[in-house]
Amino acid sequence: APIHDAKGNYIGPMVSWSVVTHQVKADRETKRLLSMVDQMPVNVMTLDPVDFKINYINATSKKTLKSIEKLLPVKVDDVLGSCVDIFHKHPEHQRKMLMDQKNLPHTANIKLGDETLRLEVSAIIDDKGAYVGPMVAWQVLTAQVGIAKRVREVVDAVAASSTELRSTAESM
Repeated sequence: APIHDAKGNYIGPMVSWSVVTHQVKADRETKRLLSMVDQMPVNVMTLDPVDFKINYINATSKKTLKSIEKLLPVKVDDVLGSCVDIFHKHPEHQRKMLMDQKNLPHTANIKLGDETLRLEVSAIIDDKGAYVGPMVAWQVLTAQVGIAKRVREVVDAVAASSTELRSTAESM
């Protein structure tokens, strides 16, 4: 910055600086952690706790959502910035739950068309203990639900056969 005398004449430059090593390291660590969250093999979204707009969606979520995009109320590219209400028939219930960190964590299985999703919602808390908003980790469980249903059907069939076999044995 220029230094001027009382008459406004230029005297020379003034140089100021600060040591930013710590800030550079902190920025690098933040970028590393954001990259890690974006690439981890878990679907993650975060919401603003006031307007319930989706303010973060990791790359894994985008990829998974692409596979079920036909069932979504918006295109995957439009999910970020959308209000989470678009995914609910009765958004007032979700809003009431999500606005208060005392209601979290919360887990639910929901149906989306012919797909079953498992949602795990937890509170994000800042370093001062303030509620920053909800984080939703989720996965598509349709295949597991189908397997469980088929296992139940086999168990029921075996139980029915066992009952029939016992009845036949008793009558013999």
